[in-house]
Amino acid sequence: MNSDHKLSILMPIYNEEKFIIKSINSILDQSYKNFELIIIDDFSTDNSYQICKDFSEKDCRVILRKNIYKGKVQAFNLAYSISTGNIFCSVHGDDYIPKDSFEKRISPLLLFFNGSAASACKVQMVSDDSKFNGVITPKNKYKGALFGPSIMYTKKIAQIIYPIPESLPSEDRWQGLCIENLNENIFHVPEILCFYRIHRNNSSSRMAEFKNKNISMHDRFTVFKLFYNKFKFEIDKSKKEKILALIKAEKSRYNGESLKILFIKNLSIKNKIRFLFHSNKTFYSIRIKFFRFFSGWGE
Repeated sequence: MNSDHKLSILMPIYNEEKFIIKSINSILDQSYKNFELIIIDDFSTDNSYQICKDFSEKDCRVILRKNIYKGKVQAFNLAYSISTGNIFCSVHGDDYIPKDSFEKRISPLLLFFNGSAASACKVQMVSDDSKFNGVITPKNKYKGALFGPSIMYTKKIAQIIYPIPESLPSEDRWQGLCIENLNENIFHVPEILCFYRIHRNNSSSRMAEFKNKNISMHDRFTVFKLFYNKFKFEIDKSKKEKILALIKAEKSRYNGESLKILFIKNLSIKNKIRFLFHSNKTFYSIRIKFFRFFSGWGE
């Protein structure tokens, strides 16, 4: 494979000492060698920074910085600001990837590296909790997942994504919206090329009680309104209508107005189900109990 194109891997970390060695080793062991791993320590209180420092002293491709002020999105923006690649992805400090992950995901982008393109692979969850362990998303056998560590994208898309609004608690929804709505080419690589770890310290916990989950989702889902306000003049009518429907759905979901969700125009059936199952405690408990069944249909 032509490795002239430099891949920038953005990795904010916070208290990842339990998993970070496996994560970094999985990156350094990649068959695609032309990359830089930019690690931003977000004020960790454990041994994460020292572990990463040891790696950076042994391999010049590992670049380590401390965040300027605390926040996951701020860390992503800092990592991007010092990057030098023309293709981008992220790997979380608790995730890991198979040896050929970068090579297979970057391959379809090489013909479009000066244009607008993204690739998406499948993700397999890893957890001590049997409800989550081994779940593969998405369920559609021909598609990859458009979130977080499963996506890779060209410089042209990165220039649209960054800087991510720092009022957001995380990066994934913003990245996904930009790729889905402002991108010309999406290539699905329907293989498991990322292992996503589920535990109680995830920035978006799947183990939270409904009250806390409702609040955290609302914080994350302000992304729809932020995206619409910034790009409403750059997207076509049908995409505008879909995003406005997501904004309405989030308002109803947060207020516990489950029935209203079902009658929102331009909201897909999959999104209606997704919002419905996070709209009250009863539906949410069903969603968690049957996580393996429901997970991955909306991707």
